[in-house]
Amino acid sequence: MSSPPSTSTTPSTLGNTAESNVVERLRRRNRQAWELGFEVRTVLLDGAEPSWCQIGRQKVILLDLTQAAADQLQQLEQILEEVTRVTVSRAA
Repeated sequence: MSSPPSTSTTPSTLGNTAESNVVERLRRRNRQAWELGFEVRTVLLDGAEPSWCQIGRQKVILLDLTQAAADQLQQLEQILEEVTRVTVSRAA
């Protein structure tokens, strides 16, 4: 597996504090997904819903490239919640 996404920030590229908070939370969630064995990709979904799939042995989360960071964060949180719920129900 490749190295986790970078978590460093540069104030000049983040803009205001609210946006930087969202970007930082998105980075933390990306890292959490990586720690769970997922590769997170931002791709042009062209109207398709964000989701996850498995390509070979690699689990991949697909987020919509055209969405703002806040929307991508919400998408990622929903997907991780779904994956966690499915994993827990299978273990029971």
